[in-house]
Amino acid sequence: MKIEVYTKSGCTHCVQAKQLLEAKSLPYTSYKLKESEAEYGDNLVTRKQLMGIFPNARTMPQILIDGEAIGGLTELRDRLKQLNV
Repeated sequence: MKIEVYTKSGCTHCVQAKQLLEAKSLPYTSYKLKESEAEYGDNLVTRKQLMGIFPNARTMPQILIDGEAIGGLTELRDRLKQLNV
């Protein structure tokens, strides 16, 4: 299972989503929304890139599982229950 978590600074639900995955020992890749032009580093995405992946996103985090956009923290919890993980 390939999991990608798109986050932003100061987002409590983003932290909780990553903690949930870590508690279940599920590997994931985390991407952070680039909030200024001066910000640099690995795994940063621009707002334009984020909206290209999640055109209807209005909240964070946004999560992909095996390439499918599932939503945020609540949907992650639901999906992991469905998968008995």
